Amino acid sequence: MRKNIVILMVMLLVVGCTDHDEEIGVVPDSQNGSELLIEETSGLQFQPEDFVSNLYNGMMTDGKDEDYTPVATTVVKMVGKVMTNAFGNFISKQTPALDKLFETEAGQGKQANHCWQIESYSFNYHSKSARGEDVVLSGRVTFPNHKTSGIGHQVKSLTLNMHHALNMVSITPSQMLDLWILRAYFNEAVIEPDGQGLGVNLGKDYHCTVSSDVLARQMADCTLAALEVMRQHGVTLAADGHSICTSCSLGAAVPLMFAKYYETEASPSFRQTIKLNAVYTGLGPMDFEDCIRYFSDHPNFNAMLSKSMVFSLAALPSEQLYGYRAQDFVNPTMLNTQVEYEGRTMSYYEAESKYFANVIGTTKNMPNPKKLSEILAPDMLTKNGHLDDTNPKTQALLRVLAEQNNLSGWLPTTQIYMMHAKQDDGIPVEQARKCYEALSNGGQIPNVHYQETSFLPILAELAKLPKVGIMHLISTMSFMSIYMKEDPSMEFNL
Repeated sequence: MRKNIVILMVMLLVVGCTDHDEEIGVVPDSQNGSELLIEETSGLQFQPEDFVSNLYNGMMTDGKDEDYTPVATTVVKMVGKVMTNAFGNFISKQTPALDKLFETEAGQGKQANHCWQIESYSFNYHSKSARGEDVVLSGRVTFPNHKTSGIGHQVKSLTLNMHHALNMVSITPSQMLDLWILRAYFNEAVIEPDGQGLGVNLGKDYHCTVSSDVLARQMADCTLAALEVMRQHGVTLAADGHSICTSCSLGAAVPLMFAKYYETEASPSFRQTIKLNAVYTGLGPMDFEDCIRYFSDHPNFNAMLSKSMVFSLAALPSEQLYGYRAQDFVNPTMLNTQVEYEGRTMSYYEAESKYFANVIGTTKNMPNPKKLSEILAPDMLTKNGHLDDTNPKTQALLRVLAEQNNLSGWLPTTQIYMMHAKQDDGIPVEQARKCYEALSNGGQIPNVHYQETSFLPILAELAKLPKVGIMHLISTMSFMSIYMKEDPSMEFNL
């Protein structure tokens, strides 16, 4: 049990790194109807020891120290030190297994010193925004470096990770190394897009969490761009290789929409290149329309994520909002609150929707709404705080949310593995149950799997007190730790 808790806590951390500029120019490419402009922006080669040394130091080296209160900074640094030691022990235990792996592949006795290095590159690429406009997005690809160990430079699989919603733009994959890249030590390539409105596109477009369809298409473009970056470094997917797509929390719907696109719309060449084998989702997906209704009917449930849904409506074109502006759906208090961001004063609405700068607990003292009545415009709610279905604005919002996340009618042929937790106080477990029933056709499709966990009763009881998403955070970390092992049986012992 102690080991599991340590692993869960480790998942809280991200790894900071100083990238070394390595411009390789612009490489145009055209695949599957998308014009890709691949521009490598930075590269890094390192060993596990470097990963561990950056684990603690990187927590506070992103220039954002001033955002945190002194108490928060102290706590994070203390936890960082403890986790660095725990993670160092984890790395050291993997050494024999990896050495044996390299010996087997390179030919035992042929290589005295085995290479532990992995390579990681951030890059820019062209895609389409939710408005259909051309945008330059960013991503990161990480893969093992076998060049010095005598092993053919092929990877056995691709991990396509659409990360869950992050509330600090400084920890997007293109700018930071996170825990997912550990999979590269086991001969995999890990591909991670920042998502619209993050990374190099920060400030040029609005952050879009509300449209799983748009994010899935952007992930497809990111994957093709990452494969081109890999090719330029002599790395390819093995002939018998495959891809896995994953995400959790607010982003859990994206891999499912990616699989739908892969099966129903992608070209044969795209499918042959990607070879999608399985999708893993944890603590989701969210049915945005039903989720808003759930928060309306359960006013004590943590509705903070609904803020991301509503604010990201700014990424959509006006014609998709049925004549409304995104601001029309937002509580006036949220619109009128002024905050300071990047040296200038703006509305809290602009900071959240354009820069996704949710810095809860910082000295900036931004609003932290949790109730639906604090997020939606008052005329969209009844006097008792429930959704007013008779209001045209409410009807328009629900219609938009349903249209941007439409999985209805799709019965997947890809292996789908879903996990949720009964005590999740961030995203209702009913969302995952409903999605499983629909995708599996009532349990009739054997390749769609669902596992529901039950966490320690004490933690569950504690989580009932503040209702701030504690169990959702723990559940998300648990999903990440299990997925790191890629257990197809999805047998959770929690």
